[in-house]
Amino acid sequence: CALPISEHCASSSRDFLGHIGGDDFIAVTDRFKAEKVCQDIISAFAQGVSAYYNAEDFQNGYIEGKNRNQQEERFPLVSLTIVGVSATSFQSSFDLARAAASLKKRCKQMAGNNYMFDDCEDAPAAETGKE
Repeated sequence: CALPISEHCASSSRDFLGHIGGDDFIAVTDRFKAEKVCQDIISAFAQGVSAYYNAEDFQNGYIEGKNRNQQEERFPLVSLTIVGVSATSFQSSFDLARAAASLKKRCKQMAGNNYMFDDCEDAPAAETGKE
């Protein structure tokens, strides 16, 4: 999972890619190229994700299955959310992590693949839906 991210992010010795756990990663890069990195990662993700679904499910934008209570339910297709926070805006790593988590929660409320930065919270997140 980190390989496609590293192809777009770790382009210089100043970049860093780390695995936080589960499906969460951290990428440290320069702000001036962060938006292009996000766009490239989302584009690569959107192109590859269709291989994991049959054509009908992919076209519908969801799969049907049973939830934990054995009830039939529609589940959205897997999507990617990327948030960017500026390390210079925070007093501690705890504050930075809290801001990133808050921004991630907000960004995940939107359908599809999205990214959002903390320095433009009033602007809508960029979205790259199914491709």
